[in-house]
Amino acid sequence: MSVISGGSRNTSTSSILKRISLKTKLFTERSPTKVRFTLPHSQKVRNILQSFAAQENRRDYESLVCLIRDSLLLDEDLTSLLSEASECISILNQDLRLFVEAILLIKWVDYSESVVSEYQSFIINLLSAHNYHAKLAIDSLVYKFLPDPEEPDWENGVPNLKDLQKFVNVHCVINTLINIIPMSQELLLQSLISNYPYLKRLSASN
Repeated sequence: MSVISGGSRNTSTSSILKRISLKTKLFTERSPTKVRFTLPHSQKVRNILQSFAAQENRRDYESLVCLIRDSLLLDEDLTSLLSEASECISILNQDLRLFVEAILLIKWVDYSESVVSEYQSFIINLLSAHNYHAKLAIDSLVYKFLPDPEEPDWENGVPNLKDLQKFVNVHCVINTLINIIPMSQELLLQSLISNYPYLKRLSASN
C-alpha cells in the first residue's frame, strides 16, 4: 500500500474543514445548526470525487464535503452515504482527504445497530486500502471514548449501558485494525498518550 502525495489541492481547499484538532472539533465546539442531508441528485458521489481529482470541478467537491459536515444525518441518509462512499474506496487517496475527514467526523456510534455495522465495515475497508488515513481514523476512534459534553455526566463516573455499547463498537474496529494494519498499534498508543495525559501523571507518581 503506497502513500500517494496529496499535492497542493488539499492546501487550497483546507478552508472547508478548519485545520484544528479532531478533539477540538468533536468535543469543545458546539455543533452548528444542522440541515437535512440530501445526496446530490444530479451526480453520483464517485463522479464528484473523480472530477475533483482530475482538477475539473472543485465547487461540487467542496459543496459535498460541507454538506456531509453540516447536515443532519438520519439512519437512511448515512446508509446511503456509506454505500456511495464504499464504491469509491479505491480512489480515496490523500487528494480526497477532506472527504474522508468529513466522514470520520460523523458520530456514527449514535446510530442504529445496522448503520454502526456498515460504518465499521467502511472504516476497515478504507484503511485496508489506504493506510495513510490510519492516524486520522484512529484519533477519531479514540475520541469516541471521551464523554460527550452535551450528555449528562455519568453517575459516579460509571458509563451507562448505552455508552458501554458504543465503546464496545469502537473497540471492535480498533481490534480489527490492529490485526490487519501493523502501524495501527503504534498510532493507537500515540493517540491514547495525547488524549489521556493524566495517565502519564499517575504513572509518574507511582
